[in-house]
Amino acid sequence: KSGNKTIASAVALPDTHFLLEYVRPDFLMLRVIARALILWDDVEPSKDWVDAQVPAQVRKAYEQMRDLAESLPLGSGSSRSFGDKDYDRQAVRLIYTHVISA
Repeated sequence: KSGNKTIASAVALPDTHFLLEYVRPDFLMLRVIARALILWDDVEPSKDWVDAQVPAQVRKAYEQMRDLAESLPLGSGSSRSFGDKDYDRQAVRLIYTHVISA
C-alpha cells in the first residue's frame, strides 16, 4: 500500500507476446495482485480497471479470437483459420484468464 510507482513498475506485466512467453501465466496473476497491493489507492471496483490490467497485445489477440468464435455458427464443427498470427492462442487464453482472475 505504499503507492510507490517505481516499485510497481518493477512488477508490471510485459507488453509484448515475445516477453509474455517467458513468464508463466500464474506468475502474471501474482504480478497483477502485487501491483494492485502496491498501488492500493489506484484500484477501482470496475470492469474498466480490470480490463486495463490486461496487456494491450493480449487484449487485442483475445478480442480477435472471441470475435471469430462468435461469428462461427453454433454446432457447425468448422473452424476458420486465424491466418498467420504471431502468437500462441492457448497462451493468450491462459494469460487473459489469469490476469482477469487476479
